[in-house]
Amino acid sequence: MVWRLRVLLPVLAAASGCAIDLGHESIEVAAFAEVSERCIFTPPPGIVLPGPFSIAFAEGNYFIFGETVIGADPMFAFLHNAGAVGDPCAPDYVRGLDGQLATLIELSEEEVAADVARTDGRSTALWPLSGFGGSGDGFVFYQQVLHRGYFDVATVGTGVARLRYGRTAERLRPEKYASAPTLTWLSPQADWGTGALVAADGLAYVYGCYQRAQLDFACRVARVAPEQVGDPDAYRYFAGDADRWTERVEQAAVVVSGARSLTGVFSPHLGAYVFVYSGFLENKVYAVTAPEPWGPFGEPRLLFEGIAPEDGLISGVNLVPGFTSADGSRLLVSYHSGPSVRFVDVVLK
Repeated sequence: MVWRLRVLLPVLAAASGCAIDLGHESIEVAAFAEVSERCIFTPPPGIVLPGPFSIAFAEGNYFIFGETVIGADPMFAFLHNAGAVGDPCAPDYVRGLDGQLATLIELSEEEVAADVARTDGRSTALWPLSGFGGSGDGFVFYQQVLHRGYFDVATVGTGVARLRYGRTAERLRPEKYASAPTLTWLSPQADWGTGALVAADGLAYVYGCYQRAQLDFACRVARVAPEQVGDPDAYRYFAGDADRWTERVEQAAVVVSGARSLTGVFSPHLGAYVFVYSGFLENKVYAVTAPEPWGPFGEPRLLFEGIAPEDGLISGVNLVPGFTSADGSRLLVSYHSGPSVRFVDVVLK
């Protein structure tokens, strides 16, 4: 089904695109896009957050942040992940019994002990990737890494944690790998979990986006019953030939090129799934559609060009699934810019 977007402006945009005035800033949008900025969320002083992805629960939206800094130099601390719930423009942080910002996905006692015993200067971190929710349990995919800094990171694998609205998570333990009992995939297959959704057929579709060459990114897809999401042997991988699914991860076919992560929802308005992602080393946000979660995917369309921070590029582009309209014609997209998270309304035509 062909779809397009219009611009929410009092005057129709020119064919080459236009800008939405936000005081001294503007979002550059394509002429076929209807886009308006809903709000800008800036953390309070002393907290530095990355751009979140979010999980929709019956109670509301749960925002999941990665590496979070609390305090100021030299008295600061790192949380490898954190969360907030409720209104995206003014979310409530998830806190522990001590009233402090909580770590959602904690290290195990074995991992803490291993870090103490290390002599290579590395430490373990758990960095959330994506997830999906529902009326009860939600699930978060996270990468386990060993790092000495942001430019010296060794990825161990990807695991799954169970999550309830407003609470901290419980890591699942599939016990498939003796050296990593909490992980569902080991490196070099640790890209799985860079996107996830529950489709109309009730199955969870999990995307694995990875860098296959310099400046070349690609995504694959697997599916699993949600209640088996932590079981490595329960996944079936789309092999690319008609509707062929395989238990062998190395046979998974590329379904999307150019994306480093995917977040998507089903839009009854389009009769298709719509996914968003950011371009590599640019501030543009793209959308692709597909009749099924595994494709075939159409050509990417520019939704908008985000407002970049002074010292870099936008990051953390995600759909906010809890704010999709019932007919799928209105979406909410978030992205990170400088210290702030910006939320953008998109209307599909």
